[in-house]
Amino acid sequence: MQVRFPDIRFKFRFMRSGRPQSALARKGLATGDRLVLGKQVIPYDAIARTSLRDEHLALLLAPDAGRESKPLRKLAKDGQLRLAVSKGMAQAVKRQIDRARSLKQVAQRHAELAQAGMAEQFRAAACPGCHAALDLSGLDRTPYVHCPFCETVFKQDGTVATSGSHFLFCDECGMFHQVEAHTGRCYGVAFSLSGVLPEPQHLCSRCAARISRRILLSNPLVFFGLTFMVLLARNVTPKQDESQHQLTKANALAEKGRYTEAEPLYIDLLRGLPEHPGLLVNQGLAHLNGGDPMGAALLFRRALASCSNHSRARGLLELAERGTAKTTP
Repeated sequence: MQVRFPDIRFKFRFMRSGRPQSALARKGLATGDRLVLGKQVIPYDAIARTSLRDEHLALLLAPDAGRESKPLRKLAKDGQLRLAVSKGMAQAVKRQIDRARSLKQVAQRHAELAQAGMAEQFRAAACPGCHAALDLSGLDRTPYVHCPFCETVFKQDGTVATSGSHFLFCDECGMFHQVEAHTGRCYGVAFSLSGVLPEPQHLCSRCAARISRRILLSNPLVFFGLTFMVLLARNVTPKQDESQHQLTKANALAEKGRYTEAEPLYIDLLRGLPEHPGLLVNQGLAHLNGGDPMGAALLFRRALASCSNHSRARGLLELAERGTAKTTP
């Protein structure tokens, strides 16, 4: 069945090095198969991945994308095109791109398996968070499914365990936690004073506080820095319940490699979210940071046994196994 996508109209500005490339916003359009940015037309097939930080949308272009478009090549930095999308439309644009791309990829996978006489191996799921289609063919059926498009973790019956709009991996420390999107709007004046315009990030409360302290120390106008430090402290620390305070403490220990102290905290947290892959990855990182790749590998395997399509757990398992190989006589 063919899915019909509504046209999404929006306004945007190209971004480069944290700065808009024009004073005036341009018109954009997201259809069922392409993204129109002013005079530039980008088929969804030319987009390898999308990411969203607040209203900043980043598009990782396929290697051959934009070869015939000099303006597009000029605007794309390291193969990424960055847009500041206005009026809260960034998430809608991202979801349109992700859903259209994922449906096409899943349909192609189904056709490939059917042509090879292995149609019974095809398995897919729809993310309850962003409605992207996820190809699970050839993977074990596990309690959880991870959406790589919006980072939502959900159960086989579609029940959301953790929503990617609130719980995902921090861009700074790499730990699974409650995060907030931080852009120039949050740090605006302080960064202007320090002369730095950072890329937008998803940060946990610890990393956001660390960065705000860094701003203060690098700010020559200390008086203003202290004022903005107070404002930043209000902006960068999301409200946390007891379990989130416990996760913050566990992650702080994990980052330092103090896994014996972090272990009981994670075990307690896992009682509330049994075998959640994000918590197991954090616990594995504690062992990895503490020089115990064998213990880390066991936890990353547990994460994959709980969520077979969790790509971060798979990548970390390979890293831990390489470390185990080096330490085994």
